[in-house]
Amino acid sequence: MGHNTDAVLAVSMKQARSMEDKAFLFTHKHLTIGYSGERIVEVNLTSDHPVHIEAGRLFDLSYSVEWVEVDTAFENRYHRYLDRAFFEHHVHWFSLANSFLLVVFLVGFVLVILARTVCKDIARFLQAGDPELGGMGEAAGNKVGAAAAALVGPGNSAL
Repeated sequence: MGHNTDAVLAVSMKQARSMEDKAFLFTHKHLTIGYSGERIVEVNLTSDHPVHIEAGRLFDLSYSVEWVEVDTAFENRYHRYLDRAFFEHHVHWFSLANSFLLVVFLVGFVLVILARTVCKDIARFLQAGDPELGGMGEAAGNKVGAAAAALVGPGNSAL
């Protein structure tokens, strides 16, 4: 019995759309166990036979085991995980650009909110004497005048 080692179910687009809202259970598991001498050096598990899950349905679950003698020494059993082909690192440029643009947009958004808030506060402090414009009026005393004076530029800017 041939088994797909990638465990990928190949279906057409029409089949995929019809299966969108359905849950499946793989009813058969196949273990391929590689041994060298008296020691197990690798184990692969694949799944076959997807079955649609329905309420009240009984499932026949099965498994199969295949023992394969391999040439890999027990001391080298982890070398296959260190192989570059096992970890195919591809840079996802679109994802990186998308994340960068999202950060730029969010920082810009926060800066706009801060700028509007600071501008409104400055305008309110500078017009503190006029209660109609949202100023604090005479009730604030000299604190408003001192705050407004701190925001005014120097008289002789040539220095």
